[in-house]
Amino acid sequence: MVTTEHRHRAILDYLFANNFTDSFYSFKADTGIDYSPDPASQSRAILEKKWTTVIRLQKKASFLSFFLSFFLLENQLPDP
Repeated sequence: MVTTEHRHRAILDYLFANNFTDSFYSFKADTGIDYSPDPASQSRAILEKKWTTVIRLQKKASFLSFFLSFFLLENQLPDP
């Protein structure tokens, strides 16, 4: 289960990895998390991977919704 602290750490990793140092330190101070990013960490790009996955799944859902609508409409029309 993902906790608020895990999300905050993922955001901190993202900010640090993309050189948003002012935002990194500001967010770190606002959250109160004692955290130092580890460049060798496997979870370093986890937030970016999740965002990419969400976008891909949204496209797939939109595509499937379109085809479902098409097939439902096709089944409603009388046969010639």
